[in-house]
This record gives sequence, structure tokens and C-alpha cells, in this order.
Amino acid sequence: MNNDWYKLQLFSMSLTGPAFSWYTSLPPNSIRTWADMERAFHERFYSPLPEVTISDLTNLRQRGDEFVKQFLERFRRSETRCQVRIPEYQVVNMAIENMTHQLRDKLTLQEYHEFRQLTSKAVKAEQLVREAQEVHNQKFQGANHCVFAQKEAANEDKEQEKTFLAEITQGKPYTWPSLKPPRRKDTNPKISYPFDITKTEQIFEHLLKDNQLHLKKGHKMPTEEELNGKSFCKWHGLYGHQIGNCIAF
Repeated sequence: MNNDWYKLQLFSMSLTGPAFSWYTSLPPNSIRTWADMERAFHERFYSPLPEVTISDLTNLRQRGDEFVKQFLERFRRSETRCQVRIPEYQVVNMAIENMTHQLRDKLTLQEYHEFRQLTSKAVKAEQLVREAQEVHNQKFQGANHCVFAQKEAANEDKEQEKTFLAEITQGKPYTWPSLKPPRRKDTNPKISYPFDITKTEQIFEHLLKDNQLHLKKGHKMPTEEELNGKSFCKWHGLYGHQIGNCIAF
């Protein structure tokens, strides 16, 4: 009984997908023997992996986004294609040298004689490195948040300075008798003003009317309807507080 003849007859039953499509597209009478089939099939589908040298293994580095277990599997597959047989302990040392520097620093403190042992230790070491990195990132983000908040506060102060609705007109010192505060015992000697702070809004209106203040170009005071009971600072031109409570004015 000719086994090659049976192989040739039954071969198509083992094919699926692209291989079966290739088989059905073969020219008539192009395959006469099992040897012909083997040669044609290998030419179409078989592409041997290139041989790996010791130099290739030395240059096979762990990528920054690659887990150590994935790297070691990739390294092991490449090592099996190397024609030169390398002792296991040397393969282990080569793999360690090709890891990221964080893992290399941790793993070089011990000796490993088996690749399986190295894989187990490397996975644990990687977990420790990642946890330490997460803690560092959290502290860094916290510090950045504080700096960002300080910058935001400084920017808000600068923006507030830019949003003053009114400006003092430059000129000689200005006095108005009505500005003088009434004579009474000062209940807060640490804070004193040369004018009656209860008349802050009247003072602003008088200074504006007497051209001691002028509104910035393009700005105007809101009407009573627009205010509708809302607090509004005439000095800043902003809602949220009244000019009587405005420290800047």
C-alpha cells in the first residue's frame, strides 16, 4: 500500500481558510506526488524564523511599556532559536542585564540559576517598583496641585487688578469736609481711616462727580433694574460685594 498516495488524497481534508483556498487554486496536474505537494506547500506557507545569535540576545532589551513577564517570554523564545547552546545561569544573567534599570538594580542583589526562578522574582520586584512609582506620582501631583493653586490665586489677583472699573484721576491732593469721620471713641485702634467709612458709596459718587475718579473706557455702571438687589462694587465693577466692604477702595 502506498502511504504517500493516501496522504495526497486526504491532504485537502486537513486544510482550512487560506490554505484550502490555495489548494483549490492549484493548476490541474501540477501536483502528481506527495513530494510535489510537500514542496509546493512549504514554498507557499513555510518561512523559517531567522537564526538568533548571542549578539542578538545581548541587544534584546525590555521596552518601557512592556511587563517583565512579557519580556522574559520574548527573551526565552529568542534564546531557543539560538544555535549556540548557552548555560542556563548565563541566560539568566543576560536577561537581567537587558531589563529596565529599576528591575536590574533589585535583581542583581541575588543569584538565580534557573529561568523560572528569575521570572517569579522579577514579577514581584516589578510590582514593588510600580507601587513605589505610584506613591511618587501621587506626591508629585499633590505638590503640583499646591503650586497650581498658588498660581491661580496670583492670577486671580492680577485679573482683579485689571478689572477695576474706576481709576483715580492724577492731580493735587483732594479734600472734602463731608469725608471727615465723626468724633467718637475708636473701638478698634488698630484700624483707622481719615474719612467716614459709613459713607463709602457717597464718597465714590462725589469723587466721580467732581472728576477725581473716572470710569475706564467702555465701562458703565449697571442700572437699578440690572442690580435688582445684588451686591455690586463700583470700584471693581464686579458683583459679589459692595463698595462699602471693598478693602481695595
